[in-house]
Amino acid sequence: MTRTLAVILLLSGIGLLGQGAYIQLKAQLAQWLINDAWRQQLATGNWHKPWSWADTHPVAKLNLPGSNKPLLVLSGANGRNLAFGPTLQQSTSAPGEPGNVVIFGHNDTHFANLDQLERGQQLLLQDAQGNELRYRVSGLYVVNQYDTIWAEQSDESLLTLITCYPFSSASWGGELRYVVRASKV
Repeated sequence: MTRTLAVILLLSGIGLLGQGAYIQLKAQLAQWLINDAWRQQLATGNWHKPWSWADTHPVAKLNLPGSNKPLLVLSGANGRNLAFGPTLQQSTSAPGEPGNVVIFGHNDTHFANLDQLERGQQLLLQDAQGNELRYRVSGLYVVNQYDTIWAEQSDESLLTLITCYPFSSASWGGELRYVVRASKV
């Protein structure tokens, strides 16, 4: 009986480790495929899906101060796409167009260092044509998730980054959001 229980626990542990390794491997492969799709888009000027069944494609590359790894921004802010990278809210301006470009990301992965940004720092956003757009952080805010004014269109050229708050929380999906607002330089 004890031996059977030990074998069951051992196999369960191996299964959980395997599942964790599979998720990490899948995430790394996805990043490689998203980067490849981005390179193809810049070369051809046409949207490229990172994998054949994807309902998204990269729309921009975001460089944050203090990070040596640029973030590829995917089209369509939904949970499925957010698992692979920051996402562009489709009802807002596209990178390179006038107005408010709104990008969402998870605070425990892609936007984990967003709380390190300070007013006056520059953010670099590359649009789908390869143009580099510079923005300067003008404000940092903690707001309620129902305060949607941050995602509204604007006559001003803005970049708005939004993630869940607080950053160190063990729970997720709370009512607070951390917002970084930046104005085009």
